[in-house]
Order: sequence, then C-alpha cells, then structure tokens
Amino acid sequence: MNILMLNSIVSYDENTQYDTGINIIVGGNSLGRGVTFPQLQTIYYCRVAKSPQADTMWQHARMFGYDRDPDLMRVFMPPKLFKLFSDINRTNNSIIRQIENSSNGCNVKIFYPTGLKPTRKNVLDKKAVGVYSGGVNYFPFYPVNRTVSDIDKILECFDNDLYTVSLKLIVKLIEHMDSEVDDWNAKVFIGFINTFLAADPATQGKLIVRRNRDIGKGTGTLLSPVDRKLGDEYTEEVVLTVYKITGNISKGWDGEELWIPNIKLPGDYAYYSGENA
Repeated sequence: MNILMLNSIVSYDENTQYDTGINIIVGGNSLGRGVTFPQLQTIYYCRVAKSPQADTMWQHARMFGYDRDPDLMRVFMPPKLFKLFSDINRTNNSIIRQIENSSNGCNVKIFYPTGLKPTRKNVLDKKAVGVYSGGVNYFPFYPVNRTVSDIDKILECFDNDLYTVSLKLIVKLIEHMDSEVDDWNAKVFIGFINTFLAADPATQGKLIVRRNRDIGKGTGTLLSPVDRKLGDEYTEEVVLTVYKITGNISKGWDGEELWIPNIKLPGDYAYYSGENA
C-alpha cells in the first residue's frame, strides 16, 4: 500500500495512477480545487467554507473525472452542503436555459442564496455587476412611464386589490415603466423575471394595484405600511406593487398622473446582473 501526502508542503507526482487496487485518498487544501481522480466512485465531502464560492464548489466536482460509473457512484455530505450544491446546480441549469432561449446569449442573470458568492470579490467588476437582494423592495425615485394610457389599459380590469397573475403580465407592465436616473433599471428586473419564466413559462407572481395615491417625489419610501406588510407575506414569489399617483405639484411632481412600480424579488437570494443599475 502506498501512502501519498497530498495536502502538505511535500510535493507529489501529479501523474500518479490510481487504476490498480483500492485507493483511499485523504486531502485538504491541495484537493480543494481542480484535482481529478479517474474512476473515483465514492467521496465523503465535508469541507465547509466560511464564505462559500460557487465556482470553487463546481471545481470540487471535477475530482470524480469523467469516467465514473453513475450506478456505482456514492456521495456523502452534510445536508447544508447538499443544499449548497443543489442551489448551485439549479443556477447553472438556469444559465443554460437562458442561453438556449436567447438569440445572442446576452443578458444572463444568476442568483444564489445569501452567503453563497459566485466567485472571489476581486474577480467581479463592481462597476459592471449589479447585486440585488430577495425580499427587498425596489422602486424608482424618479419614475417615468412610456405612456400612462397604455398602463391604464393593461390594468383596466384590475381593481385596487391583490391578484395572482402570470409573470408575463408583470413583465408587460414593467416594460412601460422606468426611471429618469440610474436608480432603478427596468431591463434588469425583467431579466430576473425571465429567468423564472425560462424554468417554467407558467410561473405566477403577485400584483398589488393602488390608485389615487398622493405621494411626494423623491421620498425614501413608497409603500404604505399596509401594502408593505401585504407584500411581505409572499416570500417565494415576485411581488409587483403599482401605485398610480395624482402627480400633485405641491409634492414635487408636474401635475400629471403617473404609475410607480415597486418590485420585490423572491427568496433569501442575492441576484447578480451584468447590467448594473
């Protein structure tokens, strides 16, 4: 039996073969990334990082190589790590679907549970990547509408109430809304919603409609306490709240009615967009 030190300062031959006998390999940091063992069939995975990164965990999966027998493969790990790998795999499948459904592969959005990062901080360009949090309300301080009448027509059959609607309708509404400045980007939120639609075109969300609101321009909040509480009841769905304001001049507006969107993304996730808002 040969014993190889793979997780120390002692060097070893990277071309070592494991095609004879039964090999048990125990490793630490040196097995953390990019090491492959042909015909590896069983692994006990218990490495818990303080700040896990998706790209590193994907590299860990390479340890199995590409010549394993799926029927004989066994993986043992704590439930917490199993969930992390499941979340990473779900996001990877979402990326694939977005590329398949896109004519040019652009505008791909990803999201991971809070605490799981896509990669190291110094890899991402903070100026080019926007990060949004699930469960947080986002609305434009300086909203603009393509045409108020078009939004009125879409919402004419909706009273001031809460509705369960297709995410396609929510996308249609957001397409008519945006911001004068870069504090709220309609394309970014449409991109996130499209990731859910790519997984299931029948996915639904919540729509809250309110009219005749007399709200000041550029305030730090939009939703009333009642509507905020109502939206917070739905943690696993996209929630779009739309307010039609009076446009009161004394409140900083131009005297014209206007629709203002407030969107809350689902779950305890961090959403990443290559189109920074």
